[in-house]
Amino acid sequence: MKLVELPNSIQEVFMYKIAIGLFLILFVEIFPVQAQLGGWDWSNPQPQGFDLHAITPIPGTETIMVVGKNGTLLRSDDRGDNWMVEHRLNGFSGDFNVVDFPSATVGYIAGGSGYLFKSTDGGGSWEGIDTGINQDVITLDFATEGTGILSTGSSTLRTTNGGEDWEINLERGFSSIEFVNADTAYAGGWSNTGSSVFKTTNAGDSWTWLADFPGGPSLDISFPVADIGYAIFEAEPSLWKTTNGGSDWVQLPFEGSGMGWVLPQLIHFTDANTGFLVGWNGLVDGDGYFGAILKTTNGGETWIGENDYTLTNNIHDLTFVDATTGFTAGDRGDIMRTQNQGDDWQRLSTNTTGADLTSIQYVTSDVAYATGGHIVYGSWDWYPVTTVLKTTDAGLNWQNTGSYWGESVFHDLHFVTPDVGYVVGYIFTYHYPEGAVMIKTTDGGATWQSLYEDQGELHLRSVFFITADVGWVVGYERLNGTRSAILKTTDGGETWIPQDAGTTTKLNAVQFTDLDRGVIVGDDGMIFRTTNGGEDWQLVSSGVTADLHDVAFPISNSSQIGYAVGNSGTILMTADGGETWTPQESGTSDHLTSVQFLDVARGFAAGELTFLKTINGGRTWHIDPQTFPGSIRAVTFWNADQGLLAGDYGLILRTEMGGFTDVPVEQAAVTIPEHGALHQNYPNPFNPQTTIRFGLPEIGRVTLRIYDAGGKLIKTLVDGQLNAGWHQIRWDGKDETGQPVCSGLYLYQLDSNRLHQTRSMVLLR
Repeated sequence: MKLVELPNSIQEVFMYKIAIGLFLILFVEIFPVQAQLGGWDWSNPQPQGFDLHAITPIPGTETIMVVGKNGTLLRSDDRGDNWMVEHRLNGFSGDFNVVDFPSATVGYIAGGSGYLFKSTDGGGSWEGIDTGINQDVITLDFATEGTGILSTGSSTLRTTNGGEDWEINLERGFSSIEFVNADTAYAGGWSNTGSSVFKTTNAGDSWTWLADFPGGPSLDISFPVADIGYAIFEAEPSLWKTTNGGSDWVQLPFEGSGMGWVLPQLIHFTDANTGFLVGWNGLVDGDGYFGAILKTTNGGETWIGENDYTLTNNIHDLTFVDATTGFTAGDRGDIMRTQNQGDDWQRLSTNTTGADLTSIQYVTSDVAYATGGHIVYGSWDWYPVTTVLKTTDAGLNWQNTGSYWGESVFHDLHFVTPDVGYVVGYIFTYHYPEGAVMIKTTDGGATWQSLYEDQGELHLRSVFFITADVGWVVGYERLNGTRSAILKTTDGGETWIPQDAGTTTKLNAVQFTDLDRGVIVGDDGMIFRTTNGGEDWQLVSSGVTADLHDVAFPISNSSQIGYAVGNSGTILMTADGGETWTPQESGTSDHLTSVQFLDVARGFAAGELTFLKTINGGRTWHIDPQTFPGSIRAVTFWNADQGLLAGDYGLILRTEMGGFTDVPVEQAAVTIPEHGALHQNYPNPFNPQTTIRFGLPEIGRVTLRIYDAGGKLIKTLVDGQLNAGWHQIRWDGKDETGQPVCSGLYLYQLDSNRLHQTRSMVLLR
């Protein structure tokens, strides 16, 4: 193979890639690509964290398709070993509830507001179909490529021409529909008359009522063969079986069956006798339960399996590819697989922690820490889930620094160096907080020592060190709210001296700009200021009554300019070291819990489902348009581009492009990168277009070119002089002649006076 004449650096890149056969590899086995959410990459969980609602195999292939919230579509072409992720499929940001492939080429996805998408190339591309309804599609099943049935909460529709036309043929909805052959289907659902099962023998043209069941809604049905079927209902709970096509139903006993306290939620049978039941017991973790996947080999007479205390996410769907290999899909991106008929389940998705992360901090460009925790509230017991995480590769991978934290719930951390750091929170034992806790590491989290314990009900909320030895923590009495706390150390946490601000208000955050000047913020708009290291604290007027959760002063601004954030989108600014505060317009009503400023111009704020940034000192704040999968509680940036977000259930997102780039050009131009940078394109993989962003530290001639894996020049995107600053350009997947290029791996190379860099990207048609 002859290569075109290229600079040595990219020639070497091509030779290396070709030598390992890269031109034959299009997917992630050799070059893994992180799933992207706008300008954010998924750091934890992996491959992504949106709730997943449905999973199905594509017949006759190794491909598995999964759909969920925010228009999320996951695809694996090797039965779950590797995944490709796309959010907001075709611009749809609602929820996908169901996916079905009646053949190897034709598939359907349906979800919120009646949206329906169809693929005719095995899921490679999708087009929208008008169903004529605006209600959420709850369930869908196709008997053939053309004939299918979908149901909302109040009506059932049928198509016989691949979705081009839909007609309502039943004025009631179902929660589960299952074809057993081209003509016969069963459906179960709930209405004001109770739980019912219906049957059609003419592919949905008409329906026959089979049975009503007592109690709550019908959750799921499974018919492994035409006459034998099962139905589970949430009430009581109850499990029913038919052996004559639904004419008669027998309730199977729970007592003595091995199901114990399990409340059935999903049921799936691979043959007349072998089946699986997903359910939950009575111990609640927030909005979910600890769960179990049970198995029967005798038609539901008895079940084997135990409660799995790692199943803290709701499982929304379960399917089998064949008799041995099955998959589940659930909340927070949870995917599991069995390869031995359900005897064991392997989690394919990874989540380093399930704790709510409330604090995160970059210490170097590579090293960062995160901490947090929450209480598991159950019927019989309450207990804490907590963690301290560390990354040494800028957030690509995270490790727990401790395997057991006893009864502690952590809330905040502060690292003075990459090795020396402090974590604060409270101790929780059986229903009640029982005192404050503080730990310290001097070896980067390898070991921790306890520094301070309070045997009351004190909850430490924030810690900040201005030097390696001098620091402060603040907090409050968690239950009764009868005292607040300010503690100071001058010996690295060995001893702590109480300070008094004269308040019982909850104190939420503290920051100092030097040894003397500091600010504390708390509930009810309270702000306290000191100019003598905390010997005296002065209450200053904030002008607001909203609870304030965080405060930030860029160290480089001579201690004068600072910011505080809080409930209902509150952002306050001070230009005199905290003596007076003025409000800023945030553009959101979400509660903001974290703020950081790199300098007097560049800052970031986050909370609930919102991330904001400013590049002009808060005169204008810009909201990230992305939909986040859960509450964002903390933000940290190393520079204007490299940042991390942390939130509920271990959520961590990372960015190398400032989170998002749709800031007006006239404002963005004020920031000049110190060093040149070529960012990863987004989205990646992409179809039909992608965006490439790069930064120039000085004016000069620039070229940006696209090459295929064989070294052939595909297109020149930039060739000319550009000003210093940030630039972005889109590539539409076409060559110099305007013709679409095929799916595959491509490289893009940036050449300028001080930067020569190459990155790879994947186009999926």
